[in-house]
Amino acid sequence: MRKLCFYLESYYVGGLDTFTIDLLNNWPDKNDELFLLCNKSHTALDLYRERLLGSNIKLVSHRLPMVPDKQDQLKQIIGPSFMYKIFSVALEYTLFIYYVFFAFRILNLKKYDKLMIINGGYPAASSCRAISISWGRNTGGKSIHNFHNYSVKPKRIVTQLENFIDRLVCKYTSSFVSVSKSCAVSIRNRPSITSFDNIRYIYNGINDQIAVPKTSIKNELGIDEKAEICLMLATYEKRKGHDFLFKVFKQVTKASPNAILICCGYGIDSELLSMKELVIELGLEKKIFVLGFRHDAMELLAQSDLLLIASQSFESFGLTAVEAMKYKKPIISTNIGGLSEVIRKNEGGYLFEATDINGYANKAIELLQNASLRSEQGELGYRRYCDNFRVKRVALEYYALFE
Repeated sequence: MRKLCFYLESYYVGGLDTFTIDLLNNWPDKNDELFLLCNKSHTALDLYRERLLGSNIKLVSHRLPMVPDKQDQLKQIIGPSFMYKIFSVALEYTLFIYYVFFAFRILNLKKYDKLMIINGGYPAASSCRAISISWGRNTGGKSIHNFHNYSVKPKRIVTQLENFIDRLVCKYTSSFVSVSKSCAVSIRNRPSITSFDNIRYIYNGINDQIAVPKTSIKNELGIDEKAEICLMLATYEKRKGHDFLFKVFKQVTKASPNAILICCGYGIDSELLSMKELVIELGLEKKIFVLGFRHDAMELLAQSDLLLIASQSFESFGLTAVEAMKYKKPIISTNIGGLSEVIRKNEGGYLFEATDINGYANKAIELLQNASLRSEQGELGYRRYCDNFRVKRVALEYYALFE
């Protein structure tokens, strides 16, 4: 029996958590003991406790001082000033050194046989790189570094330091694995990783379970039963393109007055307030509903007619597109990053440039006004899901990396 550790640093509930839950729940060898090691401040801990199913899976939350948490405390003390930026960078690298030399003992990493880092991007979470180095220094082994968003180039002021850290990460890493080809290639932006041999990608996947709606979202929101529901599932970050989609929807409602847009995802209060103010500014308060994160998002998807994705940058994969295919819901999306690898025209979805408001709106109108086309594209998308994006295939490929 092997003890396999999956190390994750994260803060907001999102696709990274869906990936991790599905991977662990569908692990091929039930004799392996799987440990998810995660920071105590992650908002998804309750979600993990609820959805991690196997008796061989254990959630271990830790209280290592996390860089973003400490930076938030620092900002409260000295405010968002130039001095804060200087101290913030110093704090980040000080904690990085602390992780390298002390995390192995504090987290009791010696009890695990193998390690996979689950990182939001690269370099992304400071502790993710540091833990891989700490693991290698103390065990002599190499870990798998899994990253889910695009790699960014080192900032000029810290380039030499970042190159040095990357060299250490490479020394103690067996493979870098991302979720799409475009995302995997991006890590070669890092000078010290450019010539690393084992860089690969494994497309994400999801399980076959279908959520059955327990309540009617139309009744909950007071929406007419004849309304056609367009759904956007995304965190309220600027790069997700809510403002773009709201402008699209202003055109859509002129041609399809029964159309309704429901947005839900994680966001802080100020982000949600900003979105609601934009809806009012556009005069769409009866057409667009801005909701927060919901655990029943898949139940909402089951009740929807279209899934809309409006990402403007840095979309490495697009798990919600796969979820829509599983539920036989057509997708309209911007053509950003890995989305073009997941979505294929006339196979359940359509792609438009991130500035093409008219093209996007016209396709939404066409689908909303043609139920048979929606049904046809839904079936084609489901076939694509079955062929390419089932989680058991994903779990087998990650399992092979450990072998």
